[in-house]
Amino acid sequence: MRKRTKNRKRPTARWGAAGAALLAGVYLLTTKLFCGKCGTLMGGESGTSHMGNTYYYYKCGKAKRHGKAHCDLKAIRKEPLERFVVETAIKVIFSDEIIERLIDLIMEAQQQASVYGNTENAANILACRLSERGVRVQMFDTSVTPTSYILSAAFRYSHLVFAATTYNAGVFITMEELLHDIAAHNLQNRRVVLLENGSWAPASGKEMQKILQPLKGWQQMEDTFTIRSALREDQTMQLERLAATLAADVQAAAPAEEKPEGQHRYVCKVCGYVYEGDSLPEDYKCPLCGAGAEYFKQES
Repeated sequence: MRKRTKNRKRPTARWGAAGAALLAGVYLLTTKLFCGKCGTLMGGESGTSHMGNTYYYYKCGKAKRHGKAHCDLKAIRKEPLERFVVETAIKVIFSDEIIERLIDLIMEAQQQASVYGNTENAANILACRLSERGVRVQMFDTSVTPTSYILSAAFRYSHLVFAATTYNAGVFITMEELLHDIAAHNLQNRRVVLLENGSWAPASGKEMQKILQPLKGWQQMEDTFTIRSALREDQTMQLERLAATLAADVQAAAPAEEKPEGQHRYVCKVCGYVYEGDSLPEDYKCPLCGAGAEYFKQES
């Protein structure tokens, strides 16, 4: 009897904390184990022998509730079944094939994250260069800003810039929704610049063109600006030239306006954003870079 009791304690020593859990009445396969005969969910139960030893089992729910006449599958010992499931899961999860697949998924997720961030970075650079040239800029992130809000702003501007990553060989979902909304509202007579990004085969620019092309009076300025994951060093200068071209076109299209008496220009020393008004509020923050009022310089 001593030998028998000693042998029954071996799983605890071999499995450590997991073995202790297995023997303590914690049913790891609850809600995950089904009867192989009738398909009913199996549940845990225990019983005590005349020697005072407690044994744990999994038993068919139908047999447990209605008796063997409805399902005659015998109860299955808990410890060996759970040990088999855990060991099999470990073998499957740590197989070379699964590990390679997990690595691929992680790399893909990292790549996507970097593509989105680099697209935003390019848009920020273009916005700063436009601000430096006196162009009022308003930026929106389609992934967090309601489409209706961006659509309303689009009706107030003569020039629009759309920057989107390639997603599933098309346009990123929220940008695609925005463009279709613009097309549905028949927005007309706009000058547009398109920026696309994609690691291997950028396609968002072409797809954006397809959506906007039927709109009356729309004209794309310059060719689609293509980024492959991240901006190259030479593309920074290309963005400079694009900003110059866009700024000149905006200023040429703008009607001559007299500057209101007492209005001043305040330029952000960090990103070049221009604020115009009688005075700069003390708690003002730059909408582009977040710099406080102390980083603004009055020009006129």
